[in-house]
Amino acid sequence: MGSVVGGPPHSDDPLQGATDEAIIEAMATDDERFAQAIEVLRGDVPSERELGRPFVELFPVEGTSISTIGDLLGSETVYAGDPQAARLDELQFDLGIGPCWDALSTARPVIEPDLRDRPQTVWPVFSEAAGADGVGSLFAFPMLVGSLRIGAVDMYARQPMTLDRVQTRQAASLADLVGRQVLRRALVQAAIDGPEEPAGLFSRRLIHQASGMVLAQLGISADDARLVIQGHAFSTGRSMMQVSRDVVDGVLDFSTDEQGIAQDRGRTDEQGGRRTMTESTREIELLRAFAGLADTLVAGYDVVDLMQRLVDTCRDLLEVTASGVLLADETGELDLMASTSEASRLVELFQLSAYSGPCIKSYTTGQVVAVPDIEAVPERWAQFRDRATAQGFSSIVAIPLRLRDQTIGTLNLLHETRGLLPENDLVAAQAFADVATIGILHQRTLHESDTIREQLQSALNSRIVIEQAKGVVAQLLKVSIDEAFTIIRDHARRTQQGLTTVATAIVERRLIPERD
Repeated sequence: MGSVVGGPPHSDDPLQGATDEAIIEAMATDDERFAQAIEVLRGDVPSERELGRPFVELFPVEGTSISTIGDLLGSETVYAGDPQAARLDELQFDLGIGPCWDALSTARPVIEPDLRDRPQTVWPVFSEAAGADGVGSLFAFPMLVGSLRIGAVDMYARQPMTLDRVQTRQAASLADLVGRQVLRRALVQAAIDGPEEPAGLFSRRLIHQASGMVLAQLGISADDARLVIQGHAFSTGRSMMQVSRDVVDGVLDFSTDEQGIAQDRGRTDEQGGRRTMTESTREIELLRAFAGLADTLVAGYDVVDLMQRLVDTCRDLLEVTASGVLLADETGELDLMASTSEASRLVELFQLSAYSGPCIKSYTTGQVVAVPDIEAVPERWAQFRDRATAQGFSSIVAIPLRLRDQTIGTLNLLHETRGLLPENDLVAAQAFADVATIGILHQRTLHESDTIREQLQSALNSRIVIEQAKGVVAQLLKVSIDEAFTIIRDHARRTQQGLTTVATAIVERRLIPERD
């Protein structure tokens, strides 16, 4: 292993916390070129070249590469500035050893100032091959997002050389910013129907739903169901996404030789009009809603369950067609946590993909953003406009999940008609958002940061089993994906269990839900 910069995770090494915002800003103040690099990497959608270029421009190296490593996103080169950088990446992937692997496993930069002077027992074969290519020094910086280890940024120089302490800090900070951009792209591509198949285990939501349906068709485990989809895709020369779409649409059924299209019953609770409430009835319903949200905030509460209850409450009681919630983790990265329909989910995801739109603006400014006519949004939100209108939405209000100066996400309310949300509804929605925000922040205050990180990561991971459970219920009861989720949610509430608990029981075939 090369020289690893930094000590154990809880040491007093000066590099500990090098990507903290205060340290980044301090370094940017002293170095204009570094400040410019930070601005680029914090931009909306930097290109692969823009992700890698700052490393060559700021540091005395010849080339750089960016790669994802391990099971989370798979092992893949995201960017290589020249053929030599690409070859070094390929060598490390093929051999399973090298500075990028060490940087990720230790979560610390790896500095190798003189590769030619290293004993060949360290990184055998790789060191020899790199030296034969004329590489004199190597540097690897892990890409970390909270507790998630994304991959590494590698740099090489032809001659033996090293980086000083300031340069090492700067490179570590840039690598973490690059990691956030790489993860953001992977999350969006994994969740929506993008043009390419994602690598590794980071599969799209549709594949989890299809796995649940195949699980129910064949009576096998979720892992085996995924293998069936993967095998069918390979044998037919198609992608897993294409096969999964056929499974979810009912075109492909592994339990029978006959092909048929499943009936899509659609949403019965969001179409065909909304019942009219008297003012007194509305007050009672609002009080019950507040009580329901407050009751969710007990010890060990399920974050997913709380967020889902929040969006369901808004859809049911306010003049909106659909609702969704974006929630930030401990690093400030947003993720879609809950939605009331597939259509609203897609709109939220497309905002995340471009990192622009009303919801993103509400999160970054901490202010309510109301768009009474989506068709009239600024051109910079063109992608959001096109996606939202394609899903049938004409207006949106984004409300920050905010307590004083801390914003942790947004509550987003969409409507199929143009116009502003009635003032009373806006006040109620803000109150709902405040209850949820106070509950989450209160829970964070009670626990150490590691506990919170585990809780939020568990919440994100639980979405996989929920999507699988949707597929199981859709297959067994011959209903749409939206109806399947309603059945799961209603069972969870009726039995006073968390969504994740019920979904796990369904996937493990310990529970077969029934329609009401």
